[in-house]
Amino acid sequence: MTAYNVVRFRTKPGKEQAFIDAHEKVALDAAGFRKGALIKTGERTFCFVGEWNDMDNIVAARPQMIGLLDTFREDSGTADCVRASHFARSVLDYGTSPALNKVWRLPDLSTPATSPTLSAVR
Repeated sequence: MTAYNVVRFRTKPGKEQAFIDAHEKVALDAAGFRKGALIKTGERTFCFVGEWNDMDNIVAARPQMIGLLDTFREDSGTADCVRASHFARSVLDYGTSPALNKVWRLPDLSTPATSPTLSAVR
């Protein structure tokens, strides 16, 4: 089953763009790594989410991932520290269930409504 790793970061003041730029310059070339995303979660806080074929691939790539994380720590001057790292197998993959493969129509928020709802388009 698909596995994911999530790493939380807090950048040093004024170093957000340098932190993003540093991520653009690195690549993780590890067996089983599918893709990743850097997500801004708040003021000076980010999460990296990586998608993997399975947990064995994550375990095998840990030394390489730690090396990459070291480049974002205090040595590079961009991140105060890695706040937390999590590794787990997925328990549900969204988009694989027929019920989740619908196209959703968002409510029209330009007119007042008492309780906007989503409606599925079939």
